Amino acid sequence: MPKIVSAGTDAPASDPYEHGPLRAERIPPGNYTAKFLNDLKVQNQVAPVDENWDPSRSSLPPRVNWVIYPNGDLERVGFD
Repeated sequence: MPKIVSAGTDAPASDPYEHGPLRAERIPPGNYTAKFLNDLKVQNQVAPVDENWDPSRSSLPPRVNWVIYPNGDLERVGFD
């Protein structure tokens, strides 16, 4: 596949996939139900983290698919 070049220049365009996987959006408490959070807790699929949590520098058990921040925001970090 040929390299993409920026329009009007000979400079290569940045690779749109260079960033790697994008982080999921955080879900505020008003956008999920208490039952949903309770189900995650019962199934041990949610772990508490602090505001400065960095997914690239931490390891969670494989069963954990969600993290919860101190303000109640949920963020999906894995898939079943």
